Amino acid sequence: MAFIRRFGLALTLGLAACTAETSQIGTAPAPGQTAGSSEQTAIKAESIAFEYQWIARHRPGWKPVSQGLLINDADEPFDLITIEKGGKTEAIYFDISSFFGTGFGF
Repeated sequence: MAFIRRFGLALTLGLAACTAETSQIGTAPAPGQTAGSSEQTAIKAESIAFEYQWIARHRPGWKPVSQGLLINDADEPFDLITIEKGGKTEAIYFDISSFFGTGFGF
């Protein structure tokens, strides 16, 4: 019985984590795209620290090599962080509209 309770709790927490994770992503990625691979699938960031925590969690072993601010034609702000691992690079877009212009986001 204790196993079932623990398993149920783990399953509940796992589902809650999945729900929280999808709330951090803009539009669901199209087939072949990943979260953060474009402005349309940008990861909703709540701070700069969040961006680096997201990279550490979702791209373990990858290291940030550059970060830049992008403002699109609709005046929406994005952080574009380029990461690297084993000679490969990847760009990750973060939607920073929730905190851009309100301080440093730390």
